[in-house]
Amino acid sequence: MNGPHDPRTGGLIYPGYVFNAVNDPNFLGLGAWIFNGAPAFGLSTPVQFVFGDQFFSYMVFGNPSWNFATLNFMTDVDLADAKTAGILNSTNRDLSAIESRGAKMIMYHGWEDGAISPFNSINYYESVVATQGEAEGRAALQRTQDFFRLFMVPGMLHCGAGPGPNSFDTLTALANWVERGQAPDRIVATKYVNDNPASGTVRTRPLCPFPQVAVYKGHGSTNVASNFDCRNPKAADHEN
Repeated sequence: MNGPHDPRTGGLIYPGYVFNAVNDPNFLGLGAWIFNGAPAFGLSTPVQFVFGDQFFSYMVFGNPSWNFATLNFMTDVDLADAKTAGILNSTNRDLSAIESRGAKMIMYHGWEDGAISPFNSINYYESVVATQGEAEGRAALQRTQDFFRLFMVPGMLHCGAGPGPNSFDTLTALANWVERGQAPDRIVATKYVNDNPASGTVRTRPLCPFPQVAVYKGHGSTNVASNFDCRNPKAADHEN
């Protein structure tokens, strides 16, 4: 899905979602958020419809009778931004103040997220990189990764759960970065049986700082994180 675009400019309003492996409403996968709802949670309509309808009805138009079918992409999206962007948006691409005071940021997003498009996080991160620019002979991505790193999580839903390795520790990674200067080059994620650590481990997999991806070394179990390297996707394509 490409996501909606401004009919006047062709510019992207919001990125589309990823068709994924989860089709169980109990997991709140894409089907629950976009298509079928989540009957197990008492929702007979898609979860995104509930959020979007309530947002425009009450926060934008102040009209409980507002009908989503009347949404005008040429005017209503602008109205929503004018009324709520100042209190809701977290899209400032200029993080120079954070960088200058030596702060560190770790951001992560599940590729199976049906609530917030994973491309939204990628687009934001790339906008920060573009704002950084090149300085003192150091590329924008390298400068950004000195203080801000994004980790995309294959198989994870909205904030957690999902069929992939979805349990990982970003707090320790952040503490080591801040207190010891150890930037996180990879974060190991674990998939537990029934998402219960007491039930045993299904597999582990490294999460890589974007744009790197986990690439199998070609030997050993594919369920063990140490058998994967984090590589630039172009280099990985060339090697495979």
